[in-house]
Amino acid sequence: MENKRYNSIISFGCMCSTAIFLRKYGFRSQSTIFDWLSSSLKSNLKMLDDDFRHILSKEYLIQPYKEFPHIVDNTFYEVSLNHMFNEYKSFDKQLNDVSNYCKKRIERFKAALREGKTLLVYYSRDEKECLWIASNSELLKSYCQKYGFDWLFITNYPLPDCFSFPNFMIPINNIHKPYGGGVSFPFENEEIIVEFLANHYSEEKRKQNLKHKTKRSLLRKVRLFFEKKNGVKLKIN
Repeated sequence: MENKRYNSIISFGCMCSTAIFLRKYGFRSQSTIFDWLSSSLKSNLKMLDDDFRHILSKEYLIQPYKEFPHIVDNTFYEVSLNHMFNEYKSFDKQLNDVSNYCKKRIERFKAALREGKTLLVYYSRDEKECLWIASNSELLKSYCQKYGFDWLFITNYPLPDCFSFPNFMIPINNIHKPYGGGVSFPFENEEIIVEFLANHYSEEKRKQNLKHKTKRSLLRKVRLFFEKKNGVKLKIN
């Protein structure tokens, strides 16, 4: 594991902070389907198993909060599509656009797996889920063998030594800040994770990703200015 270099490092959840973390330090080269979901490991594996078939099946989509119409839950997978819908547009009118958005990010995810040498980063903040992970190491290993990726689990609870075998899992324990809301950044001792990822990822790719991140940040500032001035909300893919 020490000398392995990954072509792609991808967020597998459980929420957007994982993708934000990877982007912040230059390890995220593209947006994929799991970046902006609020989900569980079981839910994400279920999506992987059935090829995301029902991610936007209308019969499974609900809007649980009247005051936040942009939050849409999928009851089949038990995930929340927090950042895909626009609160200023009707649900039905934007469903086709969101479908195209999802298809594009699903294909990016699949393409990374096909390319090989992919690391999936999953953050688990739930003790019950961590216990499930610990007791299902062989099942999780089978996904690595089937799809050809490795896991990096970032957890708030210690995981046992069953995750120490090569090319499978690197536990990093007890690094969670007190959770302060949907946009709070969860990781403390970030240097532990950054050092590990930097040792397994191209420095040149990382520089390119950071350059792209700066460009996106400028676009976001322009977008926010336009939205405030014109009273509308734009979406930049």
